[in-house]
Amino acid sequence: MVLEELSSALREAFRKFASRPYAEEQAINEFIKDIQRSLLKADVEVGLVLQLSDAIRKTAKEKPPSGVSKKEQIIHRAYTELVNILGREKSTIDVSGPGVKKLLFVGIQGSGKTTTLAKVARLFQKKGLKVAVICADTYRPGALQQLTQLLDPYGIPVYGNEEEKDPVRLIKDMIKQVKDCKVLLIDTAGRHKDEKSLMEEVKNISKELGTDAAVLVIDSTIGQQARAQAEAFSKTVPIGYIILTKMDGTAKGGGALSAVAATGAPVVFIGTGEKVENLEEFDPVKFTSSLLGVVDLKEIIRKVEAAFSLEDEERVKAITRGRFTLEDFVLQVEALGRPGILSSISKMLPSSTKLPEGWEEKSSSMAKVWRSILDSMNREEREDASILNSSRIKRIAKGSGRSEKEVRELIKQYALAKKMIRRMKGARGLRTPFR
Repeated sequence: MVLEELSSALREAFRKFASRPYAEEQAINEFIKDIQRSLLKADVEVGLVLQLSDAIRKTAKEKPPSGVSKKEQIIHRAYTELVNILGREKSTIDVSGPGVKKLLFVGIQGSGKTTTLAKVARLFQKKGLKVAVICADTYRPGALQQLTQLLDPYGIPVYGNEEEKDPVRLIKDMIKQVKDCKVLLIDTAGRHKDEKSLMEEVKNISKELGTDAAVLVIDSTIGQQARAQAEAFSKTVPIGYIILTKMDGTAKGGGALSAVAATGAPVVFIGTGEKVENLEEFDPVKFTSSLLGVVDLKEIIRKVEAAFSLEDEERVKAITRGRFTLEDFVLQVEALGRPGILSSISKMLPSSTKLPEGWEEKSSSMAKVWRSILDSMNREEREDASILNSSRIKRIAKGSGRSEKEVRELIKQYALAKKMIRRMKGARGLRTPFR
């Protein structure tokens, strides 16, 4: 299995915590420390590890939904944070639509780029697509021969000219020879992020040829350094997809995955061997589940998500009946990364009654500030914002360590949300999904 050492350490951390009778503070702290050690040993960035730790600690302070134990709630949060660190959701290379799709493969020399291109070509072929390959590596002797040897057994045509040293001219000439093809994969010379002339060259190739996407191939053995590499290449060419190689032979694969995911570029495949068939589609959810391998984990995840769904359902019912407090508002914007209730309600309204564009993003970014402000209010103030006069606002600001302006901004955004909810009562054709 890929990342066996990380998998073993994480499984033990989850198993040990799950076997505890109660989720007391000591057990939670040990669980967090075990996860931290596992991830740091796999070369995951310290900042990402601390981010995950803070998320678990925050969840530990929250009341679990009905029917879910504190321990189950914490396990679920740890799982979802691991998924987020490794890429959130599955992505695929899009070759749909009319015309030939041209994919430009780039990467540092020695990353396994050429072999990876051959693997992707074979994968597309197995999906029933007609594939062709152009070797535009004009620097490395034997590059064309290597691609030909890899793909000849599968009948995938490889085009190239070892005499031509201008990659742009070479590619243009070869494209004229390509016949009846849906996906065209273009191999380029390996380069380093600090080699300005070579980086400029790949930039020109992308610009001149109008490729549909650039595919960056990264050696996973470099661990968290993969982030700097991905960011450097993305400044030169728009990186559409990333493939991580050598995941079968390194303890730093988790670090590479998390580092790349932090850039926002999707990892679509991971290389797990030298053979052309050794390429796996990358799915962060399945990958994390495989890493953890906890027998009861799927049931815990299902149970917690079902409970949150029911909790949201009841909250929406209350909100649509007109009971909407400051506590409801702040709880919503700091929800555990789930789609917002207010956003869901807004989508059911006519355009004239919707929230302003970007409203929820702005609110979410202020969640921590608003929580500290809310914690400085008494119960009466939380339930009735209309009593928040200047003297109360001044007291709340001082108690929370925030400015009076920030307190007023919370009240303003809350009022905006409440106004939208009032409007929905008069909106024609409104149907909540829970009626």
